[in-house]
Amino acid sequence: MDSEAFERIGRLLGLARRSGAATLGLRATTAGAEQRKLAIVVLAGDASARTARVVRRMCGATPLIQGGTMERLGELMGMPPVAVAGVRHGALAAQILRLTRGSPGEP
Repeated sequence: MDSEAFERIGRLLGLARRSGAATLGLRATTAGAEQRKLAIVVLAGDASARTARVVRRMCGATPLIQGGTMERLGELMGMPPVAVAGVRHGALAAQILRLTRGSPGEP
């Protein structure tokens, strides 16, 4: 994913956080995924292998995108560095998915 797309995604994640429609961090995001309350999950590209493995396992059919860094992901959401975030709001998740599909190198 290119940096411009990640910046746009980060702004949407920030909006989701401010509106109460986001989960931040491994514990909250995996809990949301287990309860099938997430529309999309975003994993930082520099997350640890263990974190990535746990997130991938817990996501199941929930769309998962990976990119950027933990520092930038947290910064864009107005938080300290964060490895993973989830979005509960379907319309915001759809916008994020559109951005990833428009990025070079993404399926």
